[in-house]
Amino acid sequence: MSRIAARRRMLKSLQPKLCCPTCRRPDAGLALHVFADGVDGHARDGVLACERCRAWYPIENYVLELVPSTLFDPATVSEFSTKFGRELRALGIDQLPPLGDAALAGKGYDDQIKQRIHFDHYAEGAHSGFSDYTTSPFIRAAGHRYAQLWLAALGPASRWILDVGCGTGISSFPIAERHTVIGFDISKRTIEKVVEKALTENKMARTTFFVGDGGYLAFKPGSFDHVQTFGSLHHLPDPRQAVRQIQQVLTTGGSHFAVENNQTVFRGIFDLMMKIYPLWIEEAGAEPLISRSMVEEWCRGLPVEILSQTSIFLPPHLFNLLGADLARRAVDLSDRFFSLIPGIRAHGGQLVFEIKKLG
Repeated sequence: MSRIAARRRMLKSLQPKLCCPTCRRPDAGLALHVFADGVDGHARDGVLACERCRAWYPIENYVLELVPSTLFDPATVSEFSTKFGRELRALGIDQLPPLGDAALAGKGYDDQIKQRIHFDHYAEGAHSGFSDYTTSPFIRAAGHRYAQLWLAALGPASRWILDVGCGTGISSFPIAERHTVIGFDISKRTIEKVVEKALTENKMARTTFFVGDGGYLAFKPGSFDHVQTFGSLHHLPDPRQAVRQIQQVLTTGGSHFAVENNQTVFRGIFDLMMKIYPLWIEEAGAEPLISRSMVEEWCRGLPVEILSQTSIFLPPHLFNLLGADLARRAVDLSDRFFSLIPGIRAHGGQLVFEIKKLG
């Protein structure tokens, strides 16, 4: 195997799993055209082109935008077309990516665009007075607990994991120590930051991050051993559809591991504290709060088993006062304590659930 072929092996192993988000035909292949090789099997620059509808998706500085052109930033795509005009013309591509099917082209993406702008602002530090909240002691402590629960459930064998709405990679990188993680997010600025982190920390060999839309999972059926959604379902316009799509891209026996805002009787206390002293700006989607019964309804008719528990029984503000190490221990101990108390254990602030795909 040549050096270039070896360096492309990871991207080529992902490429057959991908579907075109424009025509959405599972039999439509996406051809990879590399303009410049990157590290650890990644294309630094290039395009993915659909062999059916001729839609194409730019890859620049390791960032792939695998979304319909309705969700592209016209200015950045125009700059890409100018920068790589010679390469695109050689492939028979000399214009902006087509919208494809008329019905899909007319579909409204207002909700997704709103989410993209919101998280782009966080990535750029444009939310006045609010830095990246994922670096706070509370978020890091909670993320560590969920990662440990998930890693224990995954077992020692290496798996392919899809991280839907990966954000800054707080849920991706702990899993990537042992497994191959494919993460995507609607925010291009966020993906640029997480790719930069992966490059800086030499974690590209087990990760791929790209811009994608959680409203449509652009993968063929049975592409992943497991899927994780850490706080991303409540940002989507139709979380029920997303949950059912996730079951389609899972292999039989795989699991969807999720953490979401719980529909608890104590939610009013948290909301009051956030009004007095907000920790972040929330831009929720159709379902800001999710309950076990909602998940059961979304999965009705599917061959699945649902396991659930709740987490975070104390205000996030308190954990932030403790610092990183103490917050981690406090989250773990308080979860273990309150989960033993009937009448309380179902009302933690976070719903942690696993949806297993049965044969």
